[in-house]
Parts: sequence; C-alpha cells; structure tokens
Amino acid sequence: LNKVVATLVMTCILVYWFAMYAFWDPGFRNKYTLGGKMDCGSLLSCVEVHVEYGLSNSLTWEEAGAVPAEFDTVTGHFLFYIVINLIMVAIISGIIIDTFSELRQANEQILADNNDRCFICNIDREEFEQYGLSLKTHIKNDHNMWQYVWFRVYLQDLSVTDMTGQEQYVWDNLIHKSIAFYPLKKALVIEGKYKEKKDLPNLFVKVSQMQNQLTTLSNKIDNIDDFLNYYRDRS
Repeated sequence: LNKVVATLVMTCILVYWFAMYAFWDPGFRNKYTLGGKMDCGSLLSCVEVHVEYGLSNSLTWEEAGAVPAEFDTVTGHFLFYIVINLIMVAIISGIIIDTFSELRQANEQILADNNDRCFICNIDREEFEQYGLSLKTHIKNDHNMWQYVWFRVYLQDLSVTDMTGQEQYVWDNLIHKSIAFYPLKKALVIEGKYKEKKDLPNLFVKVSQMQNQLTTLSNKIDNIDDFLNYYRDRS
C-alpha cells in the first residue's frame, strides 16, 4: 500500500510539472487536446485537465492550420506519453498485481500452516507421523483451540475466589497477556511415545540381563543335579 501511495504521489507531481510547463510556455498553451478537452486558461484548469484526461489519454498538440508540429511540442507529447501513460501507469499496475500476489501467497501460507501444524502447541505434522500419530486426531481431542476459547470465557464468568490454583494461574497469565500457560512444543501424546521409545533400549538390556541370570541359574541347577546323582550312585 505504501508503494502504491508513493507512486501515485510521484505521478501527480509529474503531471503537475507537465501542466505547469504547458501553462507557462506560450508555445503550448491552448494548443493541445486531452480527451477532447482543450482548456489551459489558468494553471488550475490546466492541472485539472492533465489529471482528469492525461492519466487515461495521451495528449496531442494541435498546430494552427496545416503547419507541422514544432520540435518542442512533439518532444513534450513524447515525454508525457512515455513518462505518464506508459512508465508510471505500468509501475502502478505492477505494484497492484504484486501486492495481490503477495496477499495470495500469504493466505496460502496461512492455510498450509493451519493444515500441517497444531495451532496450540505449534508441532508440525511430520513430528506426529514419526510416532505414528494423527495430527487431525490430536487437534480434535488433545489441543482443540475452541476448548481454549471456551475455557477463557468460563474464567471470565468465574469469580476469582472460586478459582482453583490452576485456574488462577491461567487467569493471571491472561490478564498480563502472557502465553506461558500454552503448551508450546509440548504434547502429552508425543511425550508418552518419546518416553516409550526412550525406555525401549533399557527394556532390551533388562531382558538380556534376565536371560543371562536364567542361564546362570540353569547351569547351577544342572551342577547340583549332577552332584546329587554322583553321591546317589556311590551309595
């Protein structure tokens, strides 16, 4: 928006400069037409004609009779057409098109972010899929943003003296506009899966130790059995 405003201001300045030059130069005054209009009796009327018709039409100077156009009038016509009707209008159109393109890209980014990331904890879909979890289920059951909205409405209608410790903590954060109570980058389902994944190697170690102990115990039982058989045979 700032670029469009700045370009429009620059265009108005250039149009005013052309109008002022056409008014003060006797060779230009009342010798050109803009959209069928031919009025440059005063500086104000000259500016009005240039602004009203010059931005949408290229101006042409009309010489008296069949006399060819002079060099300065042809040059003025050429400059006005190139600078105003081509360059400045093209710049404004380009800025408007780029602005709408940026807005569309920003909107697409927001939609993609809403579809691939949890609004509450800001964890993306890939991390959930690593643990075999569904982002859609997590958003619906664990971190439903509307439940947070309803909880805030509930706290607003609740007396401070009736609040629990957790409700008081959340309410204090809401009053001070703090987001400390939000579970940023935290989700119980992921923490549970991570704990299971983290404890899995320890589980294998414990199973291996138990197998070794069972093997040792089995060997000791075999030795005791051999010893008893030896004494049984001697007796």
